[in-house]
Amino acid sequence: MIMKHKANISLIYILIVLIIPLAVACQGANNDNIDSILLEHVKSVIDFYPDCGKTLKIFQFDSRKTHVYSMWPKQSGFWFETGRNGDELRFILPTNAMRYKDKYILFYLEGEKALSEKKISRLLGITSSDDMPSYQRQDPRIWIYVKDKESGKSAFGQTEYGTKIWEYPNLRYFNGGEKDSAVIDITTCNIDVHGEKGKSEKFSSPDKISLNMSIYNKSDSSLLIGLNPDLYGSFIIKNGKYSMPLMADVEVNRYFGEFHEYSPGLYSIAPHGRMSFYLSTAQQPIKLKDTSPHEYVHKLYDLFYDSICYVPAPTIQMPDTIQGIVWNKEFTTYFPFGSWYHFFVNDSIYDIYPNGKIAGYAMDKHRCKWFEE
Repeated sequence: MIMKHKANISLIYILIVLIIPLAVACQGANNDNIDSILLEHVKSVIDFYPDCGKTLKIFQFDSRKTHVYSMWPKQSGFWFETGRNGDELRFILPTNAMRYKDKYILFYLEGEKALSEKKISRLLGITSSDDMPSYQRQDPRIWIYVKDKESGKSAFGQTEYGTKIWEYPNLRYFNGGEKDSAVIDITTCNIDVHGEKGKSEKFSSPDKISLNMSIYNKSDSSLLIGLNPDLYGSFIIKNGKYSMPLMADVEVNRYFGEFHEYSPGLYSIAPHGRMSFYLSTAQQPIKLKDTSPHEYVHKLYDLFYDSICYVPAPTIQMPDTIQGIVWNKEFTTYFPFGSWYHFFVNDSIYDIYPNGKIAGYAMDKHRCKWFEE
């Protein structure tokens, strides 16, 4: 009996020894629903980069296919600016707060209720946001943790502010499009959808899509690509029998630029140069296969993510005098996982975010009024 009592005391002592350091190391988390792998990555940033400042903010911005967390060092105050439109979406308070070592960690997680400033202060062991450090210059480093919702595959890496996510090999998998190419990259951005308000659903009657496209020549030679669908090739949005051809509008700067028109409809991009231009569908009703009208707005995002392709002509007719690499393969373009598109409906414009949120604003001659769906 005495031995059993001593054993219980020893077990309790061991548990106390294990729990107290953990509680001291991570003080203040308001609940235990933070992903354990995410938390380990957050700790690693602090452990291996002690110059990251006193405050680290973790912002979750999911797409329909991925969980995405960005980690921002040297951030002031409690509020985080998301870059999205509308006051309720643009500036947000954290949903979780904790201390690790001597650092303040603020989490801005989707699906969680924001904390009050009073509770944040209590969790961090400070009086108010005035006790938070203030930083005048932005740290260019951003750490990204991304996890595929279906496969569970994940990646973690450091990026630089202002660079493109697809420039980092370990994050390319999550961008849709082709996984790698030593010759070419093609990216999509600034997508606008136009339509009239549908009878049953607001976004059920799209009739035109326009976008910006950039082609990057990654090689040391000139890269030639054609935008004449009969002679060389063209871009389309694949959607089964409702696939949509995209018509190119290319402006060539004769005196300055990284590409030129080699012959009508055929363009030559300088080594490590870029060619940017506009594409649009014909203005006519857009149909989406196997999609109910209330899902149109989200189905379009899926198409932009993995169904905008360059398709070469069956027989490519190239001039005999051509010099350089001729691109004659199908290529699915990149639409970065953090991107959103705009839907113009009558006199309103809506931002369609990849996590399913929608923000819009109504326009007239005198005002611009934001609202959230």
